[in-house]
Amino acid sequence: MARVGPLRRGVSEARVVKTGSDEYQGGRMTYTLEVSIARPRANVFELFENPNHWLKWQDSLVRWEALEGTPGHSGARAKLTHQFGRREIEMVETVESKHLPEEMTCIYTAPGAWNRVTHRFVEMGSHETRWIFDTEFRCTGVLRLMAFLRPGMFRNASLKDMTSFKTFAESQE
Repeated sequence: MARVGPLRRGVSEARVVKTGSDEYQGGRMTYTLEVSIARPRANVFELFENPNHWLKWQDSLVRWEALEGTPGHSGARAKLTHQFGRREIEMVETVESKHLPEEMTCIYTAPGAWNRVTHRFVEMGSHETRWIFDTEFRCTGVLRLMAFLRPGMFRNASLKDMTSFKTFAESQE
């Protein structure tokens, strides 16, 4: 288990629990990350699933648009637009399953990428939640080359969003 951080004073550490095949393997990567959040699980899940909060903690997200269904519910689809440097990337999020308040699985598709993420929220006490982030990437084209050359960039981007959400959630009253 590798420690990633320190974070800020008063913010508990984020850590990589297992990196799985966090390397290029035929365009496929899997990894698991874990962050402890000093908030009750119901509160964490409520903040996490609300699309009105996404722009507050996802630095690269510039807009989102509901495409079908009720946002955050099973079967719902949304278009997410992210800014990476000068490039805008649009992806479609499909909520594959949702089990309140323990788990939510989403699939993200974009040109050259398919990504399934299962978010699990484990109650660690009345005021602490462990967020476990299981992901699988399948890449083609340029993204497949990037996965080969810099496999850690995907994990690091996920961890950045997780720590940003942690900071956001812990600042809410």
